[in-house]
Amino acid sequence: MNFRARQKWPMWLPVLLSVACQGWEPVLVSSGEFEPMLNVVAVLSPDGPEVTVLIQQILPMEGPSGTGEIRIDTVWYEDWVTGDSSYFLQEYEVSRFEVNDAVVSMAWADSSVDFAYAGASAQNWHMSRYRPIGAGFVPRGGVTYQLSINTPGGLAVTGSTTVPRTARMIASYTPDTLSASEPVPLAWEASTGFYQINLNYDFNLETERFWCIRDVQEVVLDDTTWLGEPLVVPECPPAPGDFIWYTMSVAALDSNYYRYFIRDPGERSNFTFFLLGEGDEASAYGIEGGLGVFGAYRSDALVRLVVP
Repeated sequence: MNFRARQKWPMWLPVLLSVACQGWEPVLVSSGEFEPMLNVVAVLSPDGPEVTVLIQQILPMEGPSGTGEIRIDTVWYEDWVTGDSSYFLQEYEVSRFEVNDAVVSMAWADSSVDFAYAGASAQNWHMSRYRPIGAGFVPRGGVTYQLSINTPGGLAVTGSTTVPRTARMIASYTPDTLSASEPVPLAWEASTGFYQINLNYDFNLETERFWCIRDVQEVVLDDTTWLGEPLVVPECPPAPGDFIWYTMSVAALDSNYYRYFIRDPGERSNFTFFLLGEGDEASAYGIEGGLGVFGAYRSDALVRLVVP
């Protein structure tokens, strides 16, 4: 039997890291309770965007303002109308919660890769973004990765996660053409026991659109089959002759990813209570010496035609 969490979840794949930043506001604690620590978000997947490590430091309330400091940089400017171009100095704000001097690396059984500071995160300017040095780092399913972060100030974080093996979808279980008014059946090979299902219409293949049709994001635990509700919105049925292509995917999640993003999403914004002595457990999943998550996922997908 399926155990389904029917809450809507943000889409994974390219926007995973933006999900990671929701709730990660700058953390200020009183100096009497202050313990230097780093917040870290790192997610591995062969199917996602380039791997990045996001880092944020905790600051005491009594210190200098944590809202940011002003720096000046040289910017190249070219007027596309007149063709005039020149350099000019531009002020920009840098968050004091950023960590731009950390030594970051990941290691696995037969190799390792170093990461370099690449500016503030586009989703949250209070977090630093670190990218792999060089090209070609793609995490592999079934491999365990070790994360290491060290700062000149003596802060250190380690982490460990194993990239899941693909929960390969069983194409024969889902008909090539589906009715929007009938339940959607999916099946996949066993992997981690934590699965996220996503059904979305595919704009790349679309020619005629159902205007009232659902996207679906659900979680299945300890099962390899799923029977979803019909995709059509009853109050707005499609017209005869309409059709739409759907991408249907299943992601196998490691336990760190599942617990941090899905089971305990409140932990992302509530870890301040722990730092103030009001909690029993820090929000750290796959992380030692800091807060945050070092997790992984692996996805598989198929495309199906949906008709009225």
